[in-house]
Amino acid sequence: MSSATSSQCSSSLSPERVQSCASSSTSCIGDSNPPTSNQVRTGRNNSILVTSQLSRTDFVDYKQIYRGRYSGIFLCKFKNTGRDVVVKVYPKAIVPSKRIRAVKREAAICRKIKYSSSTSYLSGSVELLGEFEDSTAAYIVQEYCKGRDLLCQIKANGGRVKEEYASTRILQPILRTLTGLHSLGVIHRDIKPENILVSQFGEVKIGGFALALDRTITRPILRVGTLDCMAPEVVMSPSLEETSYSGVHNLIGYDEKVDVWAVGVLAYEVLVGRPPFSVSGDPVQTSTRILRGARAPFPEGLSAEAQDFISQALTLRPNERPSTMALLLHPWIAKQSDA
Repeated sequence: MSSATSSQCSSSLSPERVQSCASSSTSCIGDSNPPTSNQVRTGRNNSILVTSQLSRTDFVDYKQIYRGRYSGIFLCKFKNTGRDVVVKVYPKAIVPSKRIRAVKREAAICRKIKYSSSTSYLSGSVELLGEFEDSTAAYIVQEYCKGRDLLCQIKANGGRVKEEYASTRILQPILRTLTGLHSLGVIHRDIKPENILVSQFGEVKIGGFALALDRTITRPILRVGTLDCMAPEVVMSPSLEETSYSGVHNLIGYDEKVDVWAVGVLAYEVLVGRPPFSVSGDPVQTSTRILRGARAPFPEGLSAEAQDFISQALTLRPNERPSTMALLLHPWIAKQSDA
């Protein structure tokens, strides 16, 4: 779950693309109180992660900002500090047990990120503030900010952004954060403009960890994510409905290079104004173009360095695709950063 945004841009999106915006604030909901035996002081921003002590009554002024098939997202205040937070609620009466497991997986990944010592690389991800469960629902609490997602940011700028802004303010922090995530074995699997969150101060963070996976625990083999941004190896993977337990051991799977491909799609979209493989209303044709690497042409005026960056990220074979660290060193990123 990402933190919520006050932007109107995302309100019409489908549930799987609901967006939110992360706060530039990093203090935790319990940071005004000294830690107790059930609280843990973390390595990230010296904040406090409160888990078992939380309950619904610790939050007031609930305001629903989104309702999905299995969840509701609420903006509310933490009673002890008055801080605005976002609480995502999964009612057990309507949520399948496998979805509850997915919620716990998301929270576990966010905990792993929070406890990591790689703070300089992982500060660009939305912070988990707490999680708890009672007899009626499971809950995830995350930071909130006033801002917008990158999709809204692009639309506010006429559908595209300038190269310097794209490379230094968007892609560089995303690549740094993904490098940190990949070093932990975490694959995001849903990098797209709606999951890139821009605070009112211009700080960029990655949100939307609902589909993230920890490779040290689980082998990624399923087709999940947003089609426009899927790497070829994900498009070729089966959906959950297409798999059987007896056949999963024969699946090749994929790795963190799927996030690199998504960065290439993102770079093209923010610079050109549309996804490079999308055929509107035709998922079959979109899938075919992705599998062939048949992206839309580059427009006139796009620098050779930007074109090369995108082309490298969209390398068809994952074993030939560069890592996020290699892309951080790409001349287009390095040159703009040094300017």
